Amino acid sequence: MTTIHGTNRLLRIATPLILAASLAACGSMGGNRTNTMSSASPSTGTTAAPSIASSRITATDQQFVNELAYANLAEIFSGQLALKKSQDPKILAYAQRMIDDHTRAMKELQTLAQSKGGIVPNETDLKNKAVALELSALSGGLFDRQYMAQAGVGAHKRTHDLIESVQRDANDPALRNHARMIMPVVHSHLTEAQAMTGK
Repeated sequence: MTTIHGTNRLLRIATPLILAASLAACGSMGGNRTNTMSSASPSTGTTAAPSIASSRITATDQQFVNELAYANLAEIFSGQLALKKSQDPKILAYAQRMIDDHTRAMKELQTLAQSKGGIVPNETDLKNKAVALELSALSGGLFDRQYMAQAGVGAHKRTHDLIESVQRDANDPALRNHARMIMPVVHSHLTEAQAMTGK
């Protein structure tokens, strides 16, 4: 009887220990198996992380993206304003061209920036907003003159200088290439505006 009671006591003590050890071993094996699958599976996208991180946009390039976006958005908004306010066929045609060309440039910039993890502003800066507010208060011939002077000549001179800076100082080759691609378009906008204003 003493031997049986002693054996029972040993079993009661040993069984929980054996179960605990077995569960710990299974958990360890399961964890290893999960980690191996998640790191090796091509469908998870984890192997692409180093390449994404290496192509992250720099602070300098992000600032260039911001300024290019501000210029595009300002031209699109002022062009839309001109379509509503002007009666001059030449100005209407110029405004529509600004909307079309700068909308296209904006979409290309968004695609480029997002591929690098950058953020593209969805509204222009305070300086351009002030110009838009000024134009919004005008009408007739006064609006036409100010639109061509501000959005036509002045803004495109600044954008022309900005694009030159991007081509020279941007870190990312794709951003420099974007600047090279849009430079002829911006130059043609400026040349046309200067011809229309006599400047």
